[in-house]
Amino acid sequence: MKYVDSTEMTIATKRTLKNLREALKDLLKIKAFENISIQELCDKAMISRGTFYNYFYDKYDLLNYDWSQLQLELDPEFTNPDLKSDDYEKYMNLFLENLITYLSEEPEIYRKINNTNANSIFFINMHEYIAEQILLKLKKAIEDESKYRIPIELLATVYANTIITVGRWWLQHGEIYTKEEVHRFFSILIGQDVIFKEKLL
Repeated sequence: MKYVDSTEMTIATKRTLKNLREALKDLLKIKAFENISIQELCDKAMISRGTFYNYFYDKYDLLNYDWSQLQLELDPEFTNPDLKSDDYEKYMNLFLENLITYLSEEPEIYRKINNTNANSIFFINMHEYIAEQILLKLKKAIEDESKYRIPIELLATVYANTIITVGRWWLQHGEIYTKEEVHRFFSILIGQDVIFKEKLL
């Protein structure tokens, strides 16, 4: 995103950014991300192309901005500031819990987005963004990488993939399994015995 000081945003700027995020979400319900044009986003948000380019370089820049805003609602580092930095399993479970809570607010909309973008770059972009944020947290918190069976770069990728996969899976099976059951499945998938050389006590 082109530089905008959030502390000095005008009401008009905030409204424009909100409208663009809503336009993106509405269009994702009916077509894959790579098939969405800048003009469609502008028409939906009721702004000019010039206004769009005042804030974003392209639609991928808008998507990354959208992820950064979602991070404030999903990442436990923001939603649970008292969480210990080395409690990785709890961090991941809280991340998933926040994601499911977010998806459950408008499940039909997100099912449509999930189905329409099943093979789209949309989820590749989401994965890259979440993996990057997780890796930054791991690098900040981990003192000794040698206790891991795998490199933390791969670990961040696996965490991100698991969170997204379980979230998408829940959208398709949410009426069959409870949130508690889904959390149990997730905990098994990221269990310490899979990650650490020796099980932590």
